[in-house]
Amino acid sequence: MSLRRLAFLLAVALVAPLGASAQVVCPGGSGDFDQDGFTDQQECAGLALVAGLRVKSNGALTLPRCAAGVPRDLCVDPATRDLFLIDQIRPELPLPTDALTGLGSLGFTLHRMLRTDTSTDRTVTAPSVQKAVQITTAPDTGDGVLGRANWGTPNGLDGTTVYPNRIAAYVNGLCPAGTVCQTNTGVVGAPAIIAILTRWVADHEVGHTVGLTRVYDSRFGGYHEASGSLTVMEQMPKVVQKRGSAVFYIATSFSSASLVDAKLAGTQ
Repeated sequence: MSLRRLAFLLAVALVAPLGASAQVVCPGGSGDFDQDGFTDQQECAGLALVAGLRVKSNGALTLPRCAAGVPRDLCVDPATRDLFLIDQIRPELPLPTDALTGLGSLGFTLHRMLRTDTSTDRTVTAPSVQKAVQITTAPDTGDGVLGRANWGTPNGLDGTTVYPNRIAAYVNGLCPAGTVCQTNTGVVGAPAIIAILTRWVADHEVGHTVGLTRVYDSRFGGYHEASGSLTVMEQMPKVVQKRGSAVFYIATSFSSASLVDAKLAGTQ
């Protein structure tokens, strides 16, 4: 590792520090203190969602500015970053309940949205140009990539897709009858491993849409960290097979480099 890269990894994450709300005086202005694509003025006033978009958990059509007693995922803060994600998940192919929860470690709050119409527009609120990430599951089976996404920011091409049936086929193929399958943390059994790997794929693919990993490296298949590094953005989790056993090394956390790389506003 070069000294330049090491210095980069040790850099302070580009997120608003704890207590940074004191640095934004509402009603705010045209600046974007937290660099999440919404102006300070917009977040101070609260966001009215565009037609056809609503909060997944409670059906709300607006997100107010954060105040005491309001859950953070149900409000916006001009001092800390907000990421919007539209769920287009087929009911028969749900993601694990803990999928995407780890994205908060990247220094922003995740707001889960649902569409009530057929629009493909990912705009969150007017007149802002900031987009939401959109995730979908596809029923494809057999061999092939376990997930896909376009690299960039939410304002790019996006296209985040997870293939749960392919993930299941991949794990089951490594865990035939008589094989003891477990994760490196001791979770046993193919069904549990499938759920953990599906979460990893979802987190990994959304990671691409917020600028992870910035450096393209052909050795690792593009915008990935090295396989075997046990991070969400590694190219592929390692599997160690021995006679009668298979151990899956599936990461649940992002690297320190990802904390620096994460970007919501603008385009890459």
